[in-house]
Amino acid sequence: MKQKNAEWVKISEEFNSQTTFGYRTAENVKAQWESLKKSTEKESSAERQSLIQIGGGPAKPKLEDNPLYRKILAMISTTVVGLVNEYDSDNMSNNHVIIEEIPSNTLASTKGNTNT
Repeated sequence: MKQKNAEWVKISEEFNSQTTFGYRTAENVKAQWESLKKSTEKESSAERQSLIQIGGGPAKPKLEDNPLYRKILAMISTTVVGLVNEYDSDNMSNNHVIIEEIPSNTLASTKGNTNT
């Protein structure tokens, strides 16, 4: 825990060295990060829910359209989206289905053939 607090102090010192409008303590910077993280998680959840809902109306702006949210989402994506497990049968998709188009002349030649 001491190491985490020390890192937050370093981050706040770096932040304060680059800004001219006020001083932020490590606690202030950490609280702001937590707030941004929760806001991003909430927006991401709302975006997923809006994709599932039935109905009309204009599409909600995507989270990726906001550069700040895009950066935060890149940092916390596993907590928001979750880990991908290719062996999980609960999340089956048709990504591995191969559809082969049968030429129409093949179908025509088998119509008259009743020996099969």
